[in-house]
Amino acid sequence: MQMLRINATRGGALVAASPSAARRPRGASRARSGMVAGDGDWRDALAHALGSLPRRGRLIILVHGYRFTWRTNGAGRAPHCPQDLLYATDAVAPPRGVWPSRAAWAHALMAGQGRDEGGRALCIGFGWDGRRGTLGHLLRRGRLDFGAVYDGAGTAGAALSTLLRTIAADRPDLKPCFFAHSLGARVVLSAMRKAPELKLGRALLLGAAEFVDKAQSALIAQADAGGDAAIYHVLSRANDPFDAVFTRLAPRSASVEPSLGLAGLSGARRP
Repeated sequence: MQMLRINATRGGALVAASPSAARRPRGASRARSGMVAGDGDWRDALAHALGSLPRRGRLIILVHGYRFTWRTNGAGRAPHCPQDLLYATDAVAPPRGVWPSRAAWAHALMAGQGRDEGGRALCIGFGWDGRRGTLGHLLRRGRLDFGAVYDGAGTAGAALSTLLRTIAADRPDLKPCFFAHSLGARVVLSAMRKAPELKLGRALLLGAAEFVDKAQSALIAQADAGGDAAIYHVLSRANDPFDAVFTRLAPRSASVEPSLGLAGLSGARRP
């Protein structure tokens, strides 16, 4: 399975990336770390990856949630970069004290691929800025950072829709699938609303941090525009405390509906 890494900035621009920012030595340049800024770079990297993918191959897009970000800190490092942690292609344990932990989605996907099937698949690790300075944001804005990150997930969704339209233009035979967690589900659903006409595959959402009506609007937009994405939402009673916190911390103006975790895609509240 090929691995391609693309990040979205806070403003919604796309940039190519490599998984080395978190390991970059102090004082090393951003160029040497593999972070590549520029619209043309991600398009070139995507075209190269798509060009080596067989016809009707598999395309899987990974989207992380809250508290991950590819942005570097003042020391020039990115200790919470999903490209190094969540999208790792190996199973090496992370350094002690690093949080969020290294779940290595890409490694698990690659391990589950057969030799023949692995060559017919492309995995895109989509990074966005799911983190702000929590204390600083509280002091400046009078609210926790979650509301700002929730809004930023919508902007990231618009960037993801740009990526999807580029893929559709270059390879109309592909039907991208999604694996997303937490606020990453909002990113995916926002992209579906922005580009409802695209032919997409399955979207597997784990513990989605989004409101019911936002998800339903994505489904309706897809149906009206002729899209055919299939959305699966995996929820758990163990996640109930997080779902309740999401409802309290998300912007009050976003929705009056319950969260997906509490009600599911149907909107029926769980007992």
